[in-house]
Amino acid sequence: MTRIILATAIVMNLLPSAYLRASDVNSGKVARPEKEAYLTVPLGFILIDASDVKLFNRLARPTDIIAAKPDTLDLLGTVTAGRKMLFIGPSHERNADGEWQAMSDEKMSLLMAQARQHGATLFGYNMENGSKGEELITRERQVGLLARAAKLTYNFGPLFVRLIFPGGEAAAREADVVVVQAQAFQKSAGFDVEKVLKVVKRLRNANPKVQVYVQISFMNRDDGTLLSANEVVTHIKMIAGEVDAVWLFYGPRTVDRFREVFAGLRQTSDATPPPSASVEPPPTPLSSPAPSSMNVTAFSRQQGGRNGTVQPVPRGIRFSSGSWVPFARLGGQIAGDASPHLSRVLDEAGATEEQRREVRSAYRAGANNAAWQTMNDIFTREQMGGIGRRKPHESSIRHALAFAVEAQTLTPHPDAAERIKAMVEEINTHLEKGGIRRRFYVTDIRTYDKTKDTGCVQPRNSGGMSLPADYESHTHDHILVAMDEGAGGANWPCPWVSSLEVHGARDESGGPKDMFTERSARILCHELGHMLGLPDFYALRIEAEDNPITHQAIPSKDYDPFGGTLMDRLGPPHPWDAEIINREATAFPVINHSWIDYQRENTVLQVLRSDGSPLSNAQVRIYRSNRNDYYQQTLDRTPKWTGTTSVDGRMSLGPLVLGTDPFQALRFFLVEVRARNRSEYIWFSFIEVNFAFWREEPITIKTTL
Repeated sequence: MTRIILATAIVMNLLPSAYLRASDVNSGKVARPEKEAYLTVPLGFILIDASDVKLFNRLARPTDIIAAKPDTLDLLGTVTAGRKMLFIGPSHERNADGEWQAMSDEKMSLLMAQARQHGATLFGYNMENGSKGEELITRERQVGLLARAAKLTYNFGPLFVRLIFPGGEAAAREADVVVVQAQAFQKSAGFDVEKVLKVVKRLRNANPKVQVYVQISFMNRDDGTLLSANEVVTHIKMIAGEVDAVWLFYGPRTVDRFREVFAGLRQTSDATPPPSASVEPPPTPLSSPAPSSMNVTAFSRQQGGRNGTVQPVPRGIRFSSGSWVPFARLGGQIAGDASPHLSRVLDEAGATEEQRREVRSAYRAGANNAAWQTMNDIFTREQMGGIGRRKPHESSIRHALAFAVEAQTLTPHPDAAERIKAMVEEINTHLEKGGIRRRFYVTDIRTYDKTKDTGCVQPRNSGGMSLPADYESHTHDHILVAMDEGAGGANWPCPWVSSLEVHGARDESGGPKDMFTERSARILCHELGHMLGLPDFYALRIEAEDNPITHQAIPSKDYDPFGGTLMDRLGPPHPWDAEIINREATAFPVINHSWIDYQRENTVLQVLRSDGSPLSNAQVRIYRSNRNDYYQQTLDRTPKWTGTTSVDGRMSLGPLVLGTDPFQALRFFLVEVRARNRSEYIWFSFIEVNFAFWREEPITIKTTL
């Protein structure tokens, strides 16, 4: 009965107090209501991955809508409930320069045909390219013809401001459905529903046959804070009786609130049967449980557990185009959803509401690159200077670790529980010596059997075997470590679900893996470094053939910025590691990719002679690397900056030296200094750029010229 009680509690928290007291209703103190519109109004949303399909299949009403973008279109074939939609938005109509470029009729028609094969009956089009008036309607009409030719119901969703322009109501005459984006009116003072409903009425007056959906979000538009489930439900109640459907707009930061609201409303509506009362067998504890002195707490393994914890962000994806897609969503590399990273930057800049709208619109169109360019254009110098000004934590932050040891790994290690505790203490010592103010403690040690299907759909390196059932669904109040000594794949962190898998290490003779060697402890420490926001240093390199200037490989004896440190070759933490982690948010999942925030508004290079005196009037060229994939960088043939040093040996490089793409920002720079008819080449990297920000000083290089 555990699951039914949990689901009921969630639903009861979602409902307004007037409907919580059945005794009042039955006694006549409160009039018995009819079935509330907010419980029956169709709900729609755009899926992110397979976990969204599972949620929809389990709870959706027949009139609910699930939409897929072109890159997730195949998932529509796994949908077994509700109605299906193909969605095309601003990010799908961009050229290589990030400018709007209409998708060809041929490509759009092909996508529509593929969607029809997956059972789609709806087509959604979101146009945010700045077109107004007749331009907007012309494009809407053109796309509408394609949708109707494909026998798809046409849903059109321009920005709200486009609908209030003169002639904006004409959108209702060309589309079957108009989606009104109302999230801008969910503010601290409440939901300004009157403005939204005026537009709804205006659209219906223009075309009585048009259906109108209203889109709402899960964030306060004034300050970017998360709305409570009750607040979101209240907003839905205010519009449910006036619209044909409610569209739920969410992103990585708000996915958990979306799931809470969607599940709560659908379980309350009696449209689908309640969750099964069957209870998953509890995990088998190890024979040597953690002692009571460790203040062990039991974690709920129910997906959607509460108690004030942040809910999971399941992401069944690993690599795509050389970057971690789920991690990229948290860090702001994926266009479409506002990211926690962007919200933090806007807060630090003290952005106005108008500025937030403009930056978020740019972000939806072109992710970080577009958002930062817009910020650079519209923010004052003081605002740009406020970004990244985070103080390091003064004291250590403690994080809970729960361990799941695979049954076959447990056989040769019956004392695994005690060895795990010793391993964690060794990791804490390692972090303390490196100046990192984070500590881990063990709260749960159990076992699982990888040969049995646990229902975990997370892609895995465990030889095709299963990971623990809660690997991608537990709450973010702890990190789950799956230990499988017999797996042939790589160790792997999944920060977006606060879980990781480790497989131990081999000794120097190349014998079998051992989960509890000193090197194995360092591997676990390395993977925990990813959970705290650190990248792989060992992947950052330039091969000699990819350096057309000096044909020197990096790292080299002349420049090795990582020096075998923790994220490179499992050595001690790098000082950069401590600076990053000690400034990072303490809740999981980490926002990540914060290194792009630590760039001076005018980064300065200072060239010094070997005796420390400035080298003036020197000719300088600086070549910057580009990251082609995870393991390869290529140095540009053309210098990014050229100039002459001043009397104090300085040369200005301007803002955003690293760029605004966190994946690309982990760069190397080759400086060519020329003086007295001689040249010398000197390296620096993103590490020196970040330290120049933290120390508020130039990047300094020394030359023998």
